[in-house]
Amino acid sequence: MATAIFKTVLEQLPENNRIERIWKLAQFDFMRRYYNDRLGLVWALLNPLFQIVVYYLVFTRVFGNRDPNFVLFLSSGILFWGVFAEITRGGMAVIRSKRYLIENIQFDKLDLFVSYAISVFMAFLFNLAVYVLLALILDANLNSYVLYVIPLLFNVFLLSVAVSMLLSVLVLFFDDVRHLWDMLLFVGFWGSGVIYSMDLLVEKVPVLGYLNPFIGLLKNCRNALLYGQPPDFLMFFYDFAFGFFVFFIALMLFRKTEHLILEKR
Repeated sequence: MATAIFKTVLEQLPENNRIERIWKLAQFDFMRRYYNDRLGLVWALLNPLFQIVVYYLVFTRVFGNRDPNFVLFLSSGILFWGVFAEITRGGMAVIRSKRYLIENIQFDKLDLFVSYAISVFMAFLFNLAVYVLLALILDANLNSYVLYVIPLLFNVFLLSVAVSMLLSVLVLFFDDVRHLWDMLLFVGFWGSGVIYSMDLLVEKVPVLGYLNPFIGLLKNCRNALLYGQPPDFLMFFYDFAFGFFVFFIALMLFRKTEHLILEKR
C-alpha cells in the first residue's frame, strides 16, 4: 500500500511547475487524511463540532453564560486556533513523513510545509463555510466587513507555516520539542481568547496583545464574522508584520540547516 502511494505521488508530481507540484502534494495529503475513513471529510467537521458542543454545554449549563452569540464566538475561536494547532503539529514532522520524496526528487523543501498547510486549510474552509451558514441562521451581523477574513486567513496561514519551519529546525536537534509544543499549544489555547474575550486583560496588560498575535487575530476575525465591525487596524497590521517577521526568521534558519535533514533522519 505504502509503495503504491509512493509511486503514485512520484508519477503525478510535475517536474517544473512549482505551483502545480505544491497543489498536487496538498491534494495527496488531504485525500490520505480522509480517504480510508468511512465518514471521510465529515470527520473534518465532527471533531471541531464535538469540541464546540462540549465547551458550549460547560460554559452555558455549568457557568451560566447567557450570551445568545456565544456559540458563534466559541466556534470561531476553536476553528481558527484549531487550524493553527493542526498545521504546526503536523508541519513539525512533515520532513520525516515526506522523506521518501526528499530522497528521490529534487525540489524546494519549503514546498512541503506550504502544501501541508494548504491540505489542512482545505478541511478548514469546509468548516468555515458551515460556520457562515450557522451565522446566517442565527442572524449574526454579517456585512461587507466579512471580506477582511480573507487577509486574516492569509495571516494565520503565514504564521502557521513559519512556526512549522521553526519547529522542524528545532526538532532536528531536540526531539523533545514535540512534547514542549503540545504544552505551549495548551497554554496558547487558554491565553489567546479562544473561549473568552481577552479585551479586559489586554487593557490592563497591553503587551500581551503584541506577544501573542493570536489575540489580535481572533479579535479581528470575530469583528468580521460575528459583530460586523471593521478590524482593529493597529493589531491587523501588527499581526501581519509579526507573521512576516517570524516567516523570514524561520526561512533563514531553515535554509541554514536543511542540509542536515537527511543526516539527522
